[in-house]
Amino acid sequence: AEAFAMADLAEIDRQTLYSVMSAGPLRSGMMDFVRNYAVDGQVNLAFSIENAAKDVTYYREMVASLGGHSRMSGATHATLVEARDAGAAAKMVPELTDYLSQNIKD
Repeated sequence: AEAFAMADLAEIDRQTLYSVMSAGPLRSGMMDFVRNYAVDGQVNLAFSIENAAKDVTYYREMVASLGGHSRMSGATHATLVEARDAGAAAKMVPELTDYLSQNIKD
């Protein structure tokens, strides 16, 4: 979602970004779900930002209980919680693109 928001900031067409990114190893099912919303306005993944934040919280708690530290999940968690707390809790994960695009300079 953030890649598409950055494309907006850089005034790069979202489909162009997707074409470049998906030509290599970054292509994934999740990327395709986000692309479907970012480019076509289709929500094909019915999983809310609130639920995603909750699941990442569970993951972080599991890692901590094992005595570990997950660096990557910290940024994901902070972004999901920020969007949730800003009123986007019921939005679907691909719609995070809109929140990030609107708040990319904050």
